[in-house]
Amino acid sequence: MTVATPNVDYPVLAAIKNLPAGIQSATRYLETFPDTPANKEWGQAYFKRWNERPTNWSWQNSVAMHFYEAAIKKANSLDGKAIAAALTGLKINSPFGADGTITMRDDHTTIGYAIGWGQTIPKDPFISDIKPADWGKIIELETEWKKQQNYS
Repeated sequence: MTVATPNVDYPVLAAIKNLPAGIQSATRYLETFPDTPANKEWGQAYFKRWNERPTNWSWQNSVAMHFYEAAIKKANSLDGKAIAAALTGLKINSPFGADGTITMRDDHTTIGYAIGWGQTIPKDPFISDIKPADWGKIIELETEWKKQQNYS
């Protein structure tokens, strides 16, 4: 039987005592994806501080705070409207970026974060052979859909 699951959080994968191999699963965070020293260091520091693995919400909140910090510096202000304007189009370095960066679009949606698909294995990192999503293709398909919906 083929089984697929979307974005199961790292702590959940670790908590399953007998995780079956071969489940198709998406992921937006593992210490090994993206496979960079910065990502691994962040995951290890998180575990050391909290004694649990980070969830998708963990890295997303970290990214949000880094965006706020960069926008405040760019705007040289704490004014909400100035910060919102500075966020538009802002690109930050991030251990969670597919290419080491994440961008805040003009609609304040983040793009460029690592997202991929692989198969479960019963031991850490719990998902292997991860194939990264192609952000160029995602944006291309999204643009096409927006045109079909008369959103652009």
